[in-house]
Amino acid sequence: MSTLLMTPGPTNVSPEVREALLTGDLYHRDSEVTALLERFGDRLTGLLNGAGTHQCVSFVASGTGANEAVISAIHGKVLVIDNGRYSARMAEVVAHYGIPLTRLSLPPLEPVDLDRVEAALRGDRAVTHVLMVHHETATGVVLPLHEIGALAARYGARLVVDGISSIGACAFDLAADHVAFASLTPNKCLESYPGVSFVLARTSELQALRGRSRSFYFDLHEQWASLRRGSTPYTTAVQLLFAADCALARWVREGYEARRARYAALSARLRAGMEELEFVAVPISDEIRSSIVSVYHLPADVSYNRLHDGLLTRGIRIYTDPATVAEGRLILAALGSIGPGDVDRFLGGVREVLAEARHG
Repeated sequence: MSTLLMTPGPTNVSPEVREALLTGDLYHRDSEVTALLERFGDRLTGLLNGAGTHQCVSFVASGTGANEAVISAIHGKVLVIDNGRYSARMAEVVAHYGIPLTRLSLPPLEPVDLDRVEAALRGDRAVTHVLMVHHETATGVVLPLHEIGALAARYGARLVVDGISSIGACAFDLAADHVAFASLTPNKCLESYPGVSFVLARTSELQALRGRSRSFYFDLHEQWASLRRGSTPYTTAVQLLFAADCALARWVREGYEARRARYAALSARLRAGMEELEFVAVPISDEIRSSIVSVYHLPADVSYNRLHDGLLTRGIRIYTDPATVAEGRLILAALGSIGPGDVDRFLGGVREVLAEARHG
C-alpha cells in the first residue's frame, strides 16, 4: 500500500512525476537543462498572468531560500504584515540583514484589517517594500492578496509575496495583484518534490538589482543574468527540475481553476468527515479559510503521538509541529496528487485509531 501524505507539503506526487525524477544523467550546464528552465519559467509565468512582465528564477533551496534571495537585495524600508509563524520568519530574515523594518502585528485567526495596512503605509512614506505570506500554513488563514497589492501600489511600495502554500490553491495573478516578487516551491500545489525553489519577479525589478544583493549564493540578479547567458551560475538539481517541469505540464493540462476546485472539494470532504468523527475545527471565518489546510482541536482522550503513530502503521503520515501540538491543535492538509478515495482512507484510519485508543 502506498504512503498517503495528509501534510501541507511535501505532498503525494503522480507516477508520471516520480518517473521524471529518474531522467538520465545530465551535466547541469547542458543546453537541455537551460532549455528546461526557460520552458518552465515561460509556462509558470503564463499560468499566473505574468507572461511578458515577470521572470522565473530558480535556486537549489527551500522556500525560505527563495524568500531570502529577494529580501537580501532590498535597499529601503520594509513593512511586514505579521499574522503568523511564516510572516514572522520573513521578518527575522529582514532583521538579519539589518534592513529597516516595521512589523504590523495582526491577530492570526482574524481577517486582515486593511485600514491598518493602509494607515501603516500612509504614515510612513519611507516604506519601499510590503512583505506578506499569502497563506499561513500553521493556521490555515489566507490573506487578501489583491487588496494588499492595490494598497502597496497606491503608496508606491513593491509587494513581496510568500506564495509557497497559496499558488495553485488560491487566486493568484502576478499582474492584477501588483506582485513585484513571489516565491514558490514544487512540493506543495505544484505536486512535485522539495529541494528547489523559484522566485517570480517583475523583469524591471530584476534589471534594477544588479550588485544589490547582500548574499553571494542568493544573488537574485546574478542567478537570472547567468541563465540569460546560457547556464546557471552554480550546480543545480537537474533531476528535481525535470520532475517539477513534468508536474507543471500536468498542472497546465488540469487547469489552474480546476486544481483549485479539486483541492476545495477534497478539503470539504475532509472537514465533513472530521466533523463526523467529532473533531472540533479551530473557528475561522469563510472569507479567510484555506482550501487546503484544516486545523482542529486535539481530542482530550487521544494524544497526538497516539494518532500519529497509529496512522503511520496504516501507511498514512500526518505532521503537526511541536509548538502547535502543545497548544492542543492538529494540522491536516488535502492537496497533492490525491483523490476522494484517499481522503476516505485517511478518515477510515482515524476512525480505527480512535477506536483502538478508546476501547483497546
